[in-house]
Amino acid sequence: MKNIVISILFISLASCNMFSQNNQARKWDFDRKDTLTINYSSGSSFNFSESSTNQIQISLDEFNSVAFTISVTEEVGGVLITEDIVNYNPHKPTPISDIQWSILLPKGIIIKMRGANAVINIDNYEGNLINTGGLCKIKIN
Repeated sequence: MKNIVISILFISLASCNMFSQNNQARKWDFDRKDTLTINYSSGSSFNFSESSTNQIQISLDEFNSVAFTISVTEEVGGVLITEDIVNYNPHKPTPISDIQWSILLPKGIIIKMRGANAVINIDNYEGNLINTGGLCKIKIN
């Protein structure tokens, strides 16, 4: 009986730790690159603004879903953001993400986006945006 209680406690603590990591804000800074490529899930929100530095600054503002994983990696000539659905099953409804990103970019970087539905807010940014895939709601300030 004692072994079962300890095992359940260990599993509960591990689950809480995983959940709290998903809710933490995360930030990445990269030196200027030519492109920012984003592979996103349905329901993501992106806020693009011009950076006052010559760096790409990425902030994950909200990430409350255990149905998704995210990665931000530096590549030759660019930065790649990827949102993946955990245990994707084409025979089940696709989960909707509530992932919210804030991205500061130096002027002139090419943004390449591919995914389902997203909300894109552009505030004081001059560059190129290429979106393929789903429909997006775009607001330009």
